[in-house]
Amino acid sequence: MSIELATQLVKNSNVRRRVAHRIVHPPAFDSGPYAPEVTQIFTSEAARGRGIGAQLLRACEEDLRARGIRAYFVHTHRDDNAAGIAFYRREGFVTISEGTSFGDVFLLMQKELGQA
Repeated sequence: MSIELATQLVKNSNVRRRVAHRIVHPPAFDSGPYAPEVTQIFTSEAARGRGIGAQLLRACEEDLRARGIRAYFVHTHRDDNAAGIAFYRREGFVTISEGTSFGDVFLLMQKELGQA
């Protein structure tokens, strides 16, 4: 799955444009109806199972807590992604909805952050 997403990012100008816009113009989390979202986590297949993804999430969570944010989200492919979904569930995410983007079905998952 991560290779497919990376390939879309490289080949699809619309995806590149949306990602670049999000980087240059991130939403203002402390005003408006926005919520932080982890958009992509990639580890090589050989590196999986070593806790690298969990470490990346911990770093995000530390930053979010420092900003006073108490929850964040991930979108993840629903189909052919049992390992990814299991990873997010182990990390404390719960599925709150399902949707379609670029023709793929995704789960929207949320994690509540406790106090630091």
